[in-house]
Amino acid sequence: FLNPIHAEVNMIAFRVDINKEIASGHIMRCITIAKKIISFGEKVLFICSDNYCDSFLTPLGIPYVTTNGDWQNWDKEIGTIKSIISYYSINCLFVDSYVVSNYYLKTINDIIPVAYIDDYLTSPLPVTLLIAPTQSKDLSFVPEMYKDCDTKLLLGKDYLIIRDEFLLEKDNLTKDGILITTGGSDKYHFTLNFINVILNNPLLCNEKYNKYRHELYSVFAYRFQSRNYNRKCYS
Repeated sequence: FLNPIHAEVNMIAFRVDINKEIASGHIMRCITIAKKIISFGEKVLFICSDNYCDSFLTPLGIPYVTTNGDWQNWDKEIGTIKSIISYYSINCLFVDSYVVSNYYLKTINDIIPVAYIDDYLTSPLPVTLLIAPTQSKDLSFVPEMYKDCDTKLLLGKDYLIIRDEFLLEKDNLTKDGILITTGGSDKYHFTLNFINVILNNPLLCNEKYNKYRHELYSVFAYRFQSRNYNRKCYS
């Protein structure tokens, strides 16, 4: 994993995974943050368990290294992560994962600041920065939960991680479109079944919505025919 071609000084790293079991939301929001950091002239590096991340990162020119470890047990890779931190002069690590342990976070946070993206907020975590990008929860309990911790909190809708393509100016928004979003992992083919329901809805049979019906069919016919649907999907 030690590649001198990508060695830089003072890099900001992201520890995240994507594979057949993990939906794409984790890596996509890390990419969103990374692209903003790059726009400020900083260097970034992604650290992943394996090469599943390649199709997400390489087209964007974002470098990555792999730990070649068990994506379900990050504690086993701590020695590797320490070596990567030292070799690439990493000065901050963003972590986005549901499998990471408190032990892992504390061990790395004792070396460099760790920023963790937390969707559950069930207990205080040993990190320098906690990001809770949600607008659906009452987060008033979080400062109390972290009152004895030296952790910077970024809470609520002001810190939603939104990709550039969704950051349209109000004047550029269409007023008669249909937006459908789902997660990246679809074990039970919910997306396909849901779209079939939408396409057969009488609402979409009138003249006004015919173009959306056609576009939905075209997009999803392509997407579902172009992948091996006998396995779990991620995109």
